[in-house]
Amino acid sequence: MKTVAARVLYNVSVNVELLNSTVTCACMKETFSPVQIIPPFDISLKLATLKFETIERIYAGEPFLIMSDICCSSLSPIRIISSRFEVSSPVESPDGSLMSQIEEVVLQKNDVASECHCLLVPCNDSMPKAAAVGRYTIEWTRSDSTSDDFRVTTSLALPTVVIDMIPFWIDTSLPAYGSVSSPLPVKYTFHNRTQRVLEMKVGLDPSDACVLSGYKQANFRVLPHSSHSLTFNLLPLSPGDILLPRLRFGLARYTTAVPIDALVQRMVPSSIYVKVKICRHSLALIFLRMRFLFQPSNRLPS
Repeated sequence: MKTVAARVLYNVSVNVELLNSTVTCACMKETFSPVQIIPPFDISLKLATLKFETIERIYAGEPFLIMSDICCSSLSPIRIISSRFEVSSPVESPDGSLMSQIEEVVLQKNDVASECHCLLVPCNDSMPKAAAVGRYTIEWTRSDSTSDDFRVTTSLALPTVVIDMIPFWIDTSLPAYGSVSSPLPVKYTFHNRTQRVLEMKVGLDPSDACVLSGYKQANFRVLPHSSHSLTFNLLPLSPGDILLPRLRFGLARYTTAVPIDALVQRMVPSSIYVKVKICRHSLALIFLRMRFLFQPSNRLPS
C-alpha cells in the first residue's frame, strides 16, 4: 500500500474597485489517496555449493553457485527481455561467461524463472576478508507491449559474503561405478595452498560396504603450492549405492576457523554406485536360454 499525493497550484485574480487594481492570490489544493501496489515479481537470491547446499560464507579457490528465483506476481504476463550478473572483484566467473538463462521468457502469475551461475574467488595473498558479490539486473516489460519504450530495468545488490582461506584442497579421482568383488581404486590428491610446509595425516575409517586393501593411514609433508597423491584400493561387497569409507584428515600445528572435518566432507564424494558383476559364463547361459525360448518349436500353441 502506497500513498499518492496530488497537488494543484492555481492563481485567483480579483478586481478591487476601491483601489482600482487587481489582486492576485496564489492557491494550492492537495489530496492524498491510498493506492494498492502489486510488485510485478519477487526476486530471491542465495549462494550454494556445487552440491546445491545453501551457504553463508565462501572459500577462496572453491567454486560456488549463485542462484536466483523470479516469482511472477503480476496480473498481466511479463516478458523478461534479458538479465545479467555483474560481479565485482575479487569474484569472477571460472569460464568468463555469465550469459542470461531466462532471456525472452514470458511469465504468467505464480510462474517462477530461475538462473544458476558458477562463480569463484581466486586464491591470492591480497584476498579480502569480505566482499560484495555484485549486482543482478533484469530488463522486462509487459508481454502485450509492442514498443521497447515501456521496458523497465530492475536492479538489486547481491549479498556481501565472508571469504575464508582454506590452506588445503583435496581432489578425488574414482571410476563412475564399481563392481561387486572387483578392485575399486580411489585416488586422493592433497594440495598445499599456503607458503609453508604442511604436515598432513590421512586415514580411512572401516566400512561394512567394502573391504580396504593396503595401508589405511599415512603421514606425509607437502611443500608450499605442491601436492601429494594417495591411492586406496577398495573391494565392494554388495551392489547398489554404497557409502565410501570416511576420509580422516588432519593438519599438524595448524588451526582453521572452520572444523577441518567439515571442510573435508564438502570436498570428497561420500558414495558410489556398485553394480552386480556378471561373468562370461553367466552371460552365455542367459543367451542360450533366450535362444531356446524364442525358437518356434518351443513356443506354446495359440
